[in-house]
Amino acid sequence: MAAVDKVQAGAALLDDLGPEQWWTKLDAANLEISSCVRCVLGQLYGTYSVGLDGVGISTNDARLYGFTAGDSDINERWREEIARRRLAAVPV
Repeated sequence: MAAVDKVQAGAALLDDLGPEQWWTKLDAANLEISSCVRCVLGQLYGTYSVGLDGVGISTNDARLYGFTAGDSDINERWREEIARRRLAAVPV
């Protein structure tokens, strides 16, 4: 599965189970998926492991949702998803 597909799956999971408008709560410039506190779940829930509990997935499944390192471009794909959602929220 490509990184973009994993991020889309993770974003959909956060839409269903994460904080409302989760993308507004992330510091995309400092996002680092390999950090337990600067990753997507870490920024939303305080730590990666608390975030896994928050969305109800295991560490084994986290890779399927783009919440773990492994894809060289995963940080960039998350930044793109965050930017896309923020842009869509801007009134025209």
